[in-house]
Amino acid sequence: MGEKLLIDYAGDRPLLTDRETGETRPAELFIAILAGSGYTYVEASESQQKASFLNSVRRSLEFIGGVPKLIVTDNLKSAVTHAHRYEPELNKDFKAFALHYGTAVLATRARKPKDKALVENAVRLAYQRICFALKDQVFFDLHALNAAIRPLLDLYNQRMYQQRQTSRTKLFLEQEQPLLSPLPAQPFTLITFKQATVQKNYHVFISEDKHYYSVPHQYIGKRVELRYNETLLEVYSAGSRIASHPRSKTSAGFSTTSSHMPENHQFMQGWNMDDFLSWAKSTDPVIHKYVETVFAQRPHPEQACRSCWGIQRLGKIYGTDRLKSACLRATAFEQYGYKILESILKQNLDEQDHDHEQHCLPVHENLRGATYYH
Repeated sequence: MGEKLLIDYAGDRPLLTDRETGETRPAELFIAILAGSGYTYVEASESQQKASFLNSVRRSLEFIGGVPKLIVTDNLKSAVTHAHRYEPELNKDFKAFALHYGTAVLATRARKPKDKALVENAVRLAYQRICFALKDQVFFDLHALNAAIRPLLDLYNQRMYQQRQTSRTKLFLEQEQPLLSPLPAQPFTLITFKQATVQKNYHVFISEDKHYYSVPHQYIGKRVELRYNETLLEVYSAGSRIASHPRSKTSAGFSTTSSHMPENHQFMQGWNMDDFLSWAKSTDPVIHKYVETVFAQRPHPEQACRSCWGIQRLGKIYGTDRLKSACLRATAFEQYGYKILESILKQNLDEQDHDHEQHCLPVHENLRGATYYH
């Protein structure tokens, strides 16, 4: 009792459904079982990758409220660097995890099914009693799926054993929980270290988040070190922290601190995409469509805001009708931005008739007129 926590992933995986497309993708099903009582923890997770795996193990320890003497795992890539019959090599992060919680880790022997029989039988039973009951339900995210799993998990642990007048929960509370070591004051946090180059838009990109995070603009083009865990990203240069942000999983999103902006960007801080789209929509449908395309084509919303601020200014100088005509002309050549509209309006090209327009070259800021060579 209190000796071993067996951990594994179920072979059958629950499905998550994309709310917009209806497409499904599998989630992983992590299962941890105390060998003495059979007390079980189950959760759906994003993947079996190291960060997700260690967070699942951490939550399983928090669920049972203590630490066993030994954690027994299969030869998962997230846990074991090199499988070996006698001394499998654990990866350094799982070693650090075990050291933090004051426990030991044992990997089952490769190609030895007897080593895994207990956990695999328990995993199969837990899946049948918990997740099979959810097979006809649709889940759009992990939070909803885990919220549905938890009450079924509680019922599973409280269910009476067929051949014993007791339940997993009762055995755990009476015999196994008192033998567990206490949890440490702070949970284990996996820190990832990466090198990155600050982009021209004074942001760094985290590929697994598909998200951009700002740093002071003075570091544009410089190599920096990223250190991040599940909740926080920190950016370092020459050993000094220059930026920090809460982690975000907003795909193609930006986390921008105003003090990181160049001064000529900060004047745009009070404006956002909705402001410009609202202005364009109230002005003219053609201008609205043009501004929408400007935002769609720019890699960073602040770049689009600066361009649209200039477009708005052109409307004040030349009037709505001429700006609309300039947008139509630029759209015909699939050119979107402030400079192309300014060029059209300055040269009065928006006032040319359609037949003449068909014979004109596309307006471009790099094209020089005949007077250039006189």
